[in-house]
Amino acid sequence: MKLALPKAIPHFWGQMALLTVALTPAWAQNYAVTDLGALGGTNSSAYGINNHGVIVGDAMLPDGRTHAFAFTNGLMMDLGALGGTNSRAYGINNQGHIVGMADLTNGMHHGFWDANGSNGFTMMDLGTLGGTNSLAYAINDHDTIAGQADLPAGLSHAFIWTNSSAGMMDIDSIDLSSSAGYGMNSSNQVAGFAHFGGVMSAFTTAAGTMGGGMSSMGTMGGGSSVAYGLSDGGMAVGAATMSNGGLHAFYSSSGGMMGGVKLSDLGTLGGTNSQAYCINAFTNIVGTADTTNGMPHAFLFAGGMMHDLNNLIPTNSGWTLMEARGINDTNQIVGTGLMDGQMHAFLLTPVSAPVQISVAPTNLMLGAGATVPMNVAMSTGDTLRYQWMLNGRDLPGQTNATLMLSAMQPAMTGEYNVVVSNPSGMVADLHAGVAMLTIQRPAGATPSLMLYGPMNGHYRVDQTTVLGDGGTWSTMTNFSLATNMFQVMINNHSAMQFFRAVPLP
Repeated sequence: MKLALPKAIPHFWGQMALLTVALTPAWAQNYAVTDLGALGGTNSSAYGINNHGVIVGDAMLPDGRTHAFAFTNGLMMDLGALGGTNSRAYGINNQGHIVGMADLTNGMHHGFWDANGSNGFTMMDLGTLGGTNSLAYAINDHDTIAGQADLPAGLSHAFIWTNSSAGMMDIDSIDLSSSAGYGMNSSNQVAGFAHFGGVMSAFTTAAGTMGGGMSSMGTMGGGSSVAYGLSDGGMAVGAATMSNGGLHAFYSSSGGMMGGVKLSDLGTLGGTNSQAYCINAFTNIVGTADTTNGMPHAFLFAGGMMHDLNNLIPTNSGWTLMEARGINDTNQIVGTGLMDGQMHAFLLTPVSAPVQISVAPTNLMLGAGATVPMNVAMSTGDTLRYQWMLNGRDLPGQTNATLMLSAMQPAMTGEYNVVVSNPSGMVADLHAGVAMLTIQRPAGATPSLMLYGPMNGHYRVDQTTVLGDGGTWSTMTNFSLATNMFQVMINNHSAMQFFRAVPLP
């Protein structure tokens, strides 16, 4: 599992520098970009992804609260909180176990561990180091957790957590300044920041020592550094201040004959600033960097150079990818970008050629008994797999590019989506709502219109006595579906009338 920078850490800025070492060029020239949506609100952010393509982050609810989420197979699932208002998920391991932070009823926040994964979420409060707050940032496949927790005196220290009986262990117990553990690998090494001789510096711990042996990685000529991610081979990534006071992304390597650790500057995208957040097994690195106009863009460092991820997705995607926070070992990338004026979590999946979507599912308003197809047509140069879903549940056997809706009935209405995947993972998640309007004529009672559709869908129902030229439609009502059915009474039913339902934005 690789960890991204928590929101609470401030961004710093730096100048462009030269790269000195080339990394393994295991990367794709093109990516498909998928919008992960939100939890009924407007914004979302993604922080981590495991090797099975399960993504974690936070997303806004309709009431403005922000909750941790897990996203898998086209469905974003709300992880809840610890009795309080907000929560955020930072890391996930390959067993689907999740860590993050969540608010308590008293307004404080604690790190959490969810060992149930996508089978059903139950947050376990990790507690603190005797103070008030804590945050859990990283978890490896041994369920060892790293993070930051308050001490009784008010400082926050990096911690390692192994199990509920051993609890939290302060791995910076002799330091009188704050520290934090942001990254962790399979050898139980932790990376983050601590203070050495009064200087804030990136650190790693010794392998296999459960957090012992904290060693400084130094800086790149400036006064501080911090590590955010750590590979299984012990290579750390992060950011360090330069001699001019700015900040540059780095990766660490052995110091060679000089011993110790060397920090190598990754440069920028033509601007002044960069930060590296995550590294995968192929030493491909992701983060954010300034462009020549000063705007932060998500980057991938691979093949010995930094690539603007906005240049590797379709030119008409509508996205501006701002920062990449996580990358897994199939080179899928997650992060946050700007889409239609809103900050949304994204997933990038490698493809052999730019994605071309020629047919996408569209919203449908059907009558009872109707039979219609829903289609998707796209090309990426790869072999594609399809899985159609209704209201977040797989439709068994519906694994073709066409889904046939036969003999329409209320149980078939709702939110449809098709998850399209290639061998690397999901390349598209396309959605469409299907609604149905029918008339109910009970004996001896007032007839009514029945509209069935996706939850929270918005509709208007109209009526007219004349179809075609000369007919005028008048509005009967408009509404949002609090359940999947809404009833409209037909009070004037003595004359011939026609009805229609119109989806609203």
